[in-house]
Amino acid sequence: MSHAAIDRTSLELARRVAEGLSTHPEWIDLARRNMSAWSAQNADAPALLACYREWRDILAGPIGGVVSALLDPGPEGQRLRQNSPFAGALAPREVWDIKRRCRDESSAA
Repeated sequence: MSHAAIDRTSLELARRVAEGLSTHPEWIDLARRNMSAWSAQNADAPALLACYREWRDILAGPIGGVVSALLDPGPEGQRLRQNSPFAGALAPREVWDIKRRCRDESSAA
């Protein structure tokens, strides 16, 4: 899959998370737990730790800021989505369906 297709997939996954945050505020706690666990696992990776700190700051703010970060179509949004803390928020089946659809759209283009 091309980088463009990967970016489209991560944006679509982020859209689904953003749409669900108002009814699933517990996803913020999940994201915070992921950031803590990943920080411990990647303690020797300064670039990842910097990204995790950014996400922790975003997660400490209002939901609107979280949604804005998730949906930012520019390079900053793409960079942040590469390490989205919302792993585990969406059901695996939904994630697979999104990935399959984005892959198929990319192949058809």
